[in-house]
Amino acid sequence: MFVLPIAFAFVEPYLTMATGTTLTKTPYAIAGDVMFVASFFVLGGDFWDKIRSLFVREAVVQFPS
Repeated sequence: MFVLPIAFAFVEPYLTMATGTTLTKTPYAIAGDVMFVASFFVLGGDFWDKIRSLFVREAVVQFPS
């Protein structure tokens, strides 16, 4: 759920150029955004803490014992 919207947004312009067709991007963009935000709730608090720690300079890694 987390990676799929990112991967689709990366690949979609190349698919459009290769096939010569245009996709209606708005429904795909809305669905991808909803899936991306929902993944934070599905993956849980530990995942959210890991994402948040990417932006905290003093964050340290703690392995469970």
